Amino acid sequence: MNKLKFVLGLGLSLSVLLAASHGWSYSGKHGPEHWGDDFITCKVGNTQSPINIVSSMAQTGAKNITLEYKSENATIENNGHTVQINYPKGNYAIIDGDKYELLQFHFHTPGENAIDGKIAPLEVHFVGKDSKGKYAVIGVLFKEGRINGALQQVIHTMPTHANSTHHVHHVKINELLPKSLESYQFSGSLTTPPCTQGIEWIVLKEPISASKSQIEALSKVMGHNARPLQKTNNREIKAN
Repeated sequence: MNKLKFVLGLGLSLSVLLAASHGWSYSGKHGPEHWGDDFITCKVGNTQSPINIVSSMAQTGAKNITLEYKSENATIENNGHTVQINYPKGNYAIIDGDKYELLQFHFHTPGENAIDGKIAPLEVHFVGKDSKGKYAVIGVLFKEGRINGALQQVIHTMPTHANSTHHVHHVKINELLPKSLESYQFSGSLTTPPCTQGIEWIVLKEPISASKSQIEALSKVMGHNARPLQKTNNREIKAN
């Protein structure tokens, strides 16, 4: 499979800072239907995320994925839009030989990407960047079930007020990942302003469990922070 070609680097970093300087939210006059007023790509982009993945339409030929994530001390912040864990250097997702260093992971309630029309109650996004400035996001969906140890760490340490940061020790990151790395892969965008495109998206097929009370605890702090589904526009989706 040909590798996706896109240039982000400093431009993406600056655009994210620009987005932070504008008021946006998930409802009301600054909600998703109005993001395009300040961030034109949110309105006119043709490879926007999240999407509904129709499994029967997925093609073969997905890239191989290896995750080299380990337990680390990290910082956890409530940035007013999500609960985000900022990770130290040295943790990687290897996608067809390309190494994407993990920068952070964050949560959405409910989930954003759908599979065959079904949206999960919770989704975590692992955001990585390679040495050339290219970005990849790995999405993991949750199902309601048993308590998740790593999620419990997050809940116990997360700031409940916006623009606050705490420290979290020995993050059990691998408990936020399923055993199988089979996935759906496609080109997409940031799911928040400025909706930058050219992001390599990987949505893992196998969900992981979290208890109802854990999902509710995150939702209580973050609120509804999921962008509505966007048009697929005949995008190629590959699977393994």
